[in-house]
Amino acid sequence: IDIANLAIFLSSPQADLITGQDVHCDGGW
Repeated sequence: IDIANLAIFLSSPQADLITGQDVHCDGGW
């Protein structure tokens, strides 16, 4: 995973849908 692209994605509105779920399971962080 490209960290730069990941940061851009996390700053996008779509990130709210994921952070509202289980991002730790999906992202593995």
